[in-house]
Amino acid sequence: MKFEGYLEKQSGEKYWAVVMPMFGVFTQGKTKKEAYFMAKDAIEFLVDKKGFEVQISEGPANRFYISANKISPLIGLLLKQKRLERGLTIIEIAKRLGSKSPTAYSRYESGKVQPSFEKLDEILKAMGDDLEPIIRVG
Repeated sequence: MKFEGYLEKQSGEKYWAVVMPMFGVFTQGKTKKEAYFMAKDAIEFLVDKKGFEVQISEGPANRFYISANKISPLIGLLLKQKRLERGLTIIEIAKRLGSKSPTAYSRYESGKVQPSFEKLDEILKAMGDDLEPIIRVG
């Protein structure tokens, strides 16, 4: 599974802006190579799990793809960042999901449990009507 990000460089700017909208993460680098390194470093820093390693692969038109040796922590980061962007607590998300145990939901964010596609869709919709996963194969 890969998550998309992109690079931007305005004319006259020294730095490449690195945008990873799925994770709400932004960084920069002087060169494309440095920008890709900064993307990898930012995700690994945020996940902060021993043995977790991100791979960045170049795509077309300044796009790049983020993958990892373990997908659960990456999905956990996505869920945590989206929840925080909306100012929601773990307890609020658990209630919206109809769960009496916030611990059950927190296991998704921690990467201990990987949600099915159906559960991921349900969780994202519980965070906001505007969140809906789009899957592209190819």
